[in-house]
Amino acid sequence: MADKWHDINAPGVWQKPNQDTPQSGSTQPADAAEDAPPEPPKPLVKLSEGKFVPPDEGTEINKKCPVQVNVEYLDDSAKSMQKVTLSLYANYQDTVSNLSHYVDGFEKDGIAQAEMTMYPPPGYKEGDSVDYFFKAEHIRGEKIIDSEDLTLPMETKSIILQKGDYDENGAQKYNKEQSGDNFKPNNIVKKLQGDLITTSFLPKGFDDGFFGDNKDFQSAAADATFVVNGKLTIFDQKLTGFRKEELCPNTQEYLKMVVDKRGVVPAKQKATSASENGIQFIMQQEGFKEMPYNDSVDNATIGYGTLLHLGAVTDDDRKNYLKGISKDEAKNLLVAKVREFEPKLNTAVKVDLNQNQFDALIDWTYNLGSSKLNENNCTWLRELNQGYYDKVPAGLLMWNKASKDGVMVDLPGLTTRRQEEGALFKKQ
Repeated sequence: MADKWHDINAPGVWQKPNQDTPQSGSTQPADAAEDAPPEPPKPLVKLSEGKFVPPDEGTEINKKCPVQVNVEYLDDSAKSMQKVTLSLYANYQDTVSNLSHYVDGFEKDGIAQAEMTMYPPPGYKEGDSVDYFFKAEHIRGEKIIDSEDLTLPMETKSIILQKGDYDENGAQKYNKEQSGDNFKPNNIVKKLQGDLITTSFLPKGFDDGFFGDNKDFQSAAADATFVVNGKLTIFDQKLTGFRKEELCPNTQEYLKMVVDKRGVVPAKQKATSASENGIQFIMQQEGFKEMPYNDSVDNATIGYGTLLHLGAVTDDDRKNYLKGISKDEAKNLLVAKVREFEPKLNTAVKVDLNQNQFDALIDWTYNLGSSKLNENNCTWLRELNQGYYDKVPAGLLMWNKASKDGVMVDLPGLTTRRQEEGALFKKQ
C-alpha cells in the first residue's frame, strides 16, 4: 500500500506543534528557549482499534457503513471532550486519496461511532477493487490513528446446508459428534433454519439445528443458493432465500440481486391476467347452457355460468334470449366478466403468482365473486399474502358450500371444483 502519510499538510493529518509559541509551565532553561522547540502538551486521550463495522448484509460503494474507534481517557479532565473526527481515504490502483469526507463520532462507553459513505475514489471504474481506511483524530489525543482496511466489493461466499448437516444445537439434541464433515460450528444450521422459516421455506418449529429428512427444505435447497439481502456475503447472520424460478414471497421486495455473473435477478414470469388455458378451465368447470337457467343458488345465469342477475330467471330473461346464445357469444360474456375480475384479484393478492396459480384463483373468483376477496373472511388469501403458497389448495376447499333455503350446505360439484382448482394452483 502507498504511504498513508504522504502529505503532512493534508486535512486531518497530525502536524508538529508551532515551534514559535512558548508553552506555559516550560521547564527549559532561559538560554535554551531559542534553540529548542517547547514540549507539546501531554496527550489526554488515546485512540485505538479503528475499524469499519459493515451491517449483516454487507456494504458497497456509495452506501453508508458504520465505523468505530476505541477511546481511552488518560486523564479525567479530558472526559468532557468526547468528539473524535474521522476522515475517509481510499487506496485505488496504488494511489491513496483523501476523499474529503469528514464525520464526527462522540465517545460513549469507550467507543466513538459514526457512519461514513463509501464514496468512489477519483477515476473509479465500476467493479474495481478499492481499499478504504479512515483516520481518527482527537483534539487532545496522542496521535492520529489509521483504521483497519475495508476492501470493496466485499468477499462473497455461499452457504448451502445439505441433508444430515448439524451444529452444536443439533449435536446436543441428537447426540452427534461436534466434529466431522457434517458438523457446522457456531450454530449456523439453527440460524439458517430460523431464516428459512421466516422466508417460508420451512414450517415453524423446525429450527432444531439438524437438517434431517425434511422434505420442505430439501425441495427448497435442490436448486437454491442462500444469500444475504440479495447478495452472497461473508456476513451470514441474516440469510434469505432464492429458489430457481421462484422468489420467496417474504423476501422478493428487497431481494434484488442473486448469484449469477452480474448479480442480477433473472427475469421472472408474473401472471396478472387469465391465460387461454385459464379461460378454457372456467368453461369446463361451468359447462355450457344456451338458454337462461337458475344456478345452484337460484340466480339467473346463461352460457358458461355468466351471472345475468341475482334471483331466478324471469320472463324478460327468456324474451331476451328467445333463441338462446351461441358458444362464441357465451365465451365472450365469460371473458368480459373475467377481465372485470382480474384487477380485483391483482389488488387482493400481494405476492407474485405464476400462470397456473393465477388461473386457479380467477376461476375461484369467477365462481364466487370478487366480494369474497377479503383477508378478513378469506383464510387462503390471508395465508397466501404471508407467503404460505402451500396452504392455498386446502384453503380453497373450504369454499365448497352454498346457501340453499337459508342453510349452508356442502355441494359435491363445488367440492370437486375446489379440488381441481387446488391441483391447478400446485401445478408448475
